[in-house]
Amino acid sequence: MTTLRQWADSGILLNDRGRPIQRTRLIDDVVGAFENQDLHQRIFICPRRSGKSSATALLASWNLLFREQSFTCWIAGTGGSAESIVQQKLSIPLRKRFSQLDLNIARNRIENKEIGSVVEILAPSESGVPGRTIDLLVLDEARHIPVGVVETLMPSAMGGKVFIISSAGRPSGWLFDSVMQPNDNDFVKIYRSAEEIQNPEFSVKFRDQEKARLTKRGTIGDLIFSREWQSVFVELSENPFLNPEDIRKCSRPKVEPYDPTTDTVTIGCDLSLKKDLTSLVAVAAKRGAGSLRVIEVEVLDPKSFGAEGIPLELVSRRIELMARKFRARVYIDKWQAALMVDQLRRKGIKIRAVPVTAALNTEAFGTLSELVHEHRLQWKMQARLEQELHSLSYQESQSGHLKVVDGDRKFHRDLSWSLALAVFEASKGNYKFNREVGFSPVPESDFKSSLSIEFNRPDLEVAQKSKVEQNKIRQLEVRFNESVRKLVRSSSRIG
Repeated sequence: MTTLRQWADSGILLNDRGRPIQRTRLIDDVVGAFENQDLHQRIFICPRRSGKSSATALLASWNLLFREQSFTCWIAGTGGSAESIVQQKLSIPLRKRFSQLDLNIARNRIENKEIGSVVEILAPSESGVPGRTIDLLVLDEARHIPVGVVETLMPSAMGGKVFIISSAGRPSGWLFDSVMQPNDNDFVKIYRSAEEIQNPEFSVKFRDQEKARLTKRGTIGDLIFSREWQSVFVELSENPFLNPEDIRKCSRPKVEPYDPTTDTVTIGCDLSLKKDLTSLVAVAAKRGAGSLRVIEVEVLDPKSFGAEGIPLELVSRRIELMARKFRARVYIDKWQAALMVDQLRRKGIKIRAVPVTAALNTEAFGTLSELVHEHRLQWKMQARLEQELHSLSYQESQSGHLKVVDGDRKFHRDLSWSLALAVFEASKGNYKFNREVGFSPVPESDFKSSLSIEFNRPDLEVAQKSKVEQNKIRQLEVRFNESVRKLVRSSSRIG
């Protein structure tokens, strides 16, 4: 029978780039730990992009092809599509090289009918008590797997092999405890750099670019780099999101006023009618300057309007006035005021409703962090805004997902979110964009036309009305032709 070591040398499986998986220090250590029958848990903590999923695929595929009646349970902690993992890591390469195999492939499950072996790939939310004993349990990117899932699966893998392969996470929880306090029959290996793993597919250039990007975010960026690329268990939520000294340097006694000839203005809006503050923050980007400045802040407090809260009509009017004053585009939460957004578009206001997700939270506040750390954002001294910025911190869930929140709960992130949204959208225009070779640009007239349809609802209504009129004309033509046919038939009968 082909051994796991021979299977690792075969080059049959493919990595994320579609090239054959090559032996690395991680794969050698995984094979060695697999061959040691005295071990129970085999724990590997690795930097990002080090070939963790490739090592996992080698284990799962070997069990599927060469161990009769084996059951492999692969928990994908990143929450990626089980179907895509099955196809990319197992199904496609195995069918190319072993077309004669009788494989039954489902969404998240592959069965080798010849020997009765099975591999199941599940997200943490899909995992439950398995219906059979687990011969190989793989916890891939284990830092994102809740302890409840682990406690559910471990008893079923008591007589089998357990592999825990992950990047570092918080210095608490079941993964950290397993690394720091292993049992006598556990194996733990921590790789501090990708060079230690010797993965030929690793891009040093990409890692250095990530380091440069994260360094712009100050202390919190250094902590993220040490966790993701140096396998250090660190707590992110205990540290302020922004450096207090950087906040102080961005706060000025006065800022340059709005110049309609050189400035492009973006407005971020956070709407709350009865509980938190409603805020509008206008950010100006001077052509070619490479920095941003806050030129106007407006805050509406629901407490000033009694039990009824802030009238929506007032908010709409404030947005309209500020947008017209600075000829600005407005960005607001998609779920907060759909009707108001539609009404403002009808008035010609360039307003876009964006879906506020965890990903947008991370990107918007990440952009804000870079600008503040590099002192490329200025605002006139604003006590409430600065209090909110000082209180921002990361909130990390048990599954490892990050979100920027108001850490001390004293100041809800109202102005800071409006500011983050504005600078995020404004910064999109400051990046160089490389066109593909042979790109044929759209005529300027067509481009302006598309913009007017996107931002100005009246133009869209005109187009819709035009289609309605065309449909009416076609219906009249059909009726007219039918009337003519009837007249012709009646005339022939008379004749």
